[in-house]
Amino acid sequence: MQGEADAKHERSATDYAASLRRLRDRLAADLGVESLPLVFGQVLPHEPAVARFTHRREIRAAMAAADERSGRPEALPRARMVSTDGFGLLPDTVHYDAGGQVAQGRAFAAALLEIGESPEHR
Repeated sequence: MQGEADAKHERSATDYAASLRRLRDRLAADLGVESLPLVFGQVLPHEPAVARFTHRREIRAAMAAADERSGRPEALPRARMVSTDGFGLLPDTVHYDAGGQVAQGRAFAAALLEIGESPEHR
């Protein structure tokens, strides 16, 4: 669950899917895993975003495109984005409150199990 800082800059926001691919590939290589599953949360659910996150929309779109189910060229095999819209936030509207963190954990676990249960990934 990260990416808020990337939402401050156009290039890092629009290149997010490619950066996520490099991260996942590096982790897979370091761990010696051929096909590493990846679950990630979509950042900055609150609209309007805090002013410093000037490229909120771009990063959220790049994250959605990275999900393997998106059908987009940027889609990463065995990667699932979890929408965090509706998860509880602290008053800063950026960080999650305790309930939001629990909801994230449950949603991430469900997404990881879903990847593992996919017929193409058995």
